[in-house]
Amino acid sequence: QMPAMGEPDLLRSLQLLPGVQAASDYSSGLYVRGGGPDQTGILLDQVRLYNPSHAFGFFSTFNPDAIKDVTFYKGAYPAQYGGNLGAVLDVQNRDGNRRDFKASGGVSLISSRATAEGPLGNGSWMVAGRRTYIDPVLKAIRGASDELNSLGYYFYDLQGKTHQVLSHDDQLTIAAYTGLDELDLRNDDLDFELQWGNRTISSKWTHVFDSNLFGNFLFTGSRFKANTLFRAEDTTLEETNRLTDLSLKGDLNWLPTQEHSLELGYLVKRMSMEYVFGEKAQNWVNIDVEGFHNSLYVQDNLSLTQRLKIQPGL
Repeated sequence: QMPAMGEPDLLRSLQLLPGVQAASDYSSGLYVRGGGPDQTGILLDQVRLYNPSHAFGFFSTFNPDAIKDVTFYKGAYPAQYGGNLGAVLDVQNRDGNRRDFKASGGVSLISSRATAEGPLGNGSWMVAGRRTYIDPVLKAIRGASDELNSLGYYFYDLQGKTHQVLSHDDQLTIAAYTGLDELDLRNDDLDFELQWGNRTISSKWTHVFDSNLFGNFLFTGSRFKANTLFRAEDTTLEETNRLTDLSLKGDLNWLPTQEHSLELGYLVKRMSMEYVFGEKAQNWVNIDVEGFHNSLYVQDNLSLTQRLKIQPGL
């Protein structure tokens, strides 16, 4: 609901909080208490995003119409977020309207966006999309220049989510996101094409074991990919950079009393990175590596008084 110049943006709103700074007026990166943007863990529906920005950092990948809740830890985050150097930003998208079909949209100086939601089975669904329309402006710039044969740029976001109540004790949530930036620059002497974007998917099963014990079990996938193509005369250079993250995660929450709760969980993560650079017929650099990251956590939440709460964790 904050006023914005051009396009409402979540990360730019967070830059106004104490302890958070921006690198410039043109960057959506978060500098939290001295930590850089790459030291802030950013999650979308509990899936890690590795490059949550559009237009070289000018906008973030979050569509404001699709967001349900935002939790931002500038420090002393809970044990389940272990593994981050700096802050943690946890963004949850809306589940959708379980009673009625609704649709909404918006137009800004930069992009158009639309959101639709409604009931589905014993639950709900939600779909949201956003795309820029800078293309006509770039065509006008190209028309004013005799040197450019082609100048194009756009980005889009598309995300969906469904939440289903399977039984009295079981619920299932499936969410997906895809976004892409594409830049194309051509003239008589060279051809430059650049694409980069994120894709995520998550599936969460929530099960109630007892009146004071429940668990969340997730499978998540995240991929960032960037492709660069450069042609000049008889030379063609290609570069591909890809990072893939597949994770299994489980959390158990036990609430013996209203003032006391215990959380424990695990994370099994497989990460792979691929980097290829060279000419079209020969690769100069070809890197393909993978690694595993396994972790356990436990945390105790105890409210001693209405104003004093302790939260030890490991």
